Amino acid sequence: MRRALLAAVLILAAPVPAVAEDWAAACRAASRVAAVAPCEKALAADPTDVQAARRLAWGLLATYRETEAIRRFEALARTRPDDAQAQLDVASVMTGLRMYPEAVPYMRRALALAPQRTAVQRLAAILFLHTEDYAAAHAAHRALAEAGVAVGLYDLARDYAQGRGTDPDQAQARHWYERAAAAGHVGAMRALADKLEYGAFGTPPEPDLAQLWRQRAAAAVAGLPAADPQNLE
Repeated sequence: MRRALLAAVLILAAPVPAVAEDWAAACRAASRVAAVAPCEKALAADPTDVQAARRLAWGLLATYRETEAIRRFEALARTRPDDAQAQLDVASVMTGLRMYPEAVPYMRRALALAPQRTAVQRLAAILFLHTEDYAAAHAAHRALAEAGVAVGLYDLARDYAQGRGTDPDQAQARHWYERAAAAGHVGAMRALADKLEYGAFGTPPEPDLAQLWRQRAAAAVAGLPAADPQNLE
């Protein structure tokens, strides 16, 4: 009897490593709104599980527990100062919640760690415009433009047209509007058409070219082919 009781106690006390693995797998497989409970259990079993910690933070945000989510995101960023994604996560969540000043340090850290990432530069452009740091926004626009991102080309054109974050330069504005329009940015096509119509670049009006850009913008919206402004006779 005593041996049987001792055997039962030992069985109950034995570790069950599969449990931690099961919760980790459940955490990774769950949708964001269903991730909180399994990810909490996965972290209880393994506090070093970074993926579970990140998914828990996103799960908390998805279930409108913003304060707790931010606390989790910030904890990840503090413990992983060289993890660009951890810094970007905090910056993106804070920007989405309009916590613009609080997002800036995390954004600058993400930029320092991963300046080549389009997502980092795009969020930087948005955040720095909201905080009226136009020079930093201009730098992000240039990085995006040099990477061939259409919205970056368009924003850089607007910077030069308005003197936003840089000296105004209408020749540069036209250059970048044309590149953005050629890349398919409809807003750039329309802006270019308006400016060419009235000679806003400091050059004589070019109504025929303006009309071609208007046609191309309309065709792009409708999903139809349009005349190439480069073939203007």
